[in-house]
Amino acid sequence: MRAPRRLLPFVVLLATAAPALPIAIGKHEAELVTDRPDQTESAEVVPLGSLQLEIGSHYHREQTPSGALEVREAPATLLRYGVTPRLELRLAWPGRIAVDAPSDSGSLSQRGHGDPEAGFKLALGEARGGQARSALLVHATLPAGKSGFGSPRADLSARLAVAHDLSAWAGWSWNLGLESGSSEDGRRGVSTLTRWVYSGALGFDLGPRWGLFVELFGDLPASDPAPSAHAFDGGVTYRLRPGVQLDAAVGRGYSGAAPDFFAGVGIAIRLDR
Repeated sequence: MRAPRRLLPFVVLLATAAPALPIAIGKHEAELVTDRPDQTESAEVVPLGSLQLEIGSHYHREQTPSGALEVREAPATLLRYGVTPRLELRLAWPGRIAVDAPSDSGSLSQRGHGDPEAGFKLALGEARGGQARSALLVHATLPAGKSGFGSPRADLSARLAVAHDLSAWAGWSWNLGLESGSSEDGRRGVSTLTRWVYSGALGFDLGPRWGLFVELFGDLPASDPAPSAHAFDGGVTYRLRPGVQLDAAVGRGYSGAAPDFFAGVGIAIRLDR
């Protein structure tokens, strides 16, 4: 879990500085709802005119016949801005990526940055009674990452996000979508393949500050023939103050194509106009 510890000083610094931010934090009419630390995107859009920053660090490890493969990403960043009451614009970046892979000569280390991603989230509305909400998310990667860490062309993804209120303190959210990924082969050129993605998360309010979630998620072949990958995780959120939230999550895969272990920490800050 080296990557989460590397980001902890930055998270603490942001949390400490939050009360001094010049734009009003803490005068929120709407609850702070984030798209981290779980894999399930929320069905909520940020309020009109609000800017929300979600930032964190992620680590995963998987065992190979030659040894342990470790991947670290920091700072994984998502910027969300409400342009209408039902629409937000989104800009994401996985940050710097560090890969330490086992090899016959010991260990092979690679460093680079991933592709940024731009998109939007559109709230589709509420079911009768207001107990279920839905949204459409569409993103496109921008091929600006380092070779070997990014895609050679823009890749599209789309997913439906649905949230159900089970009670005043519990909720169920799920996503279903399709993602594309491109790779370059010296003989065949660039090819793009697609995969189905899914997730489902149970969330619980543990009082005015604490939250808890458990989740299942994964991906399955569409045009991409690679094996399915399935994993589960859980985590906590802590409302440091209105508009500022800390989080931590940990999980593991339960299929051969998924990481054996993964973890992350982060912070979310919303600035209202």
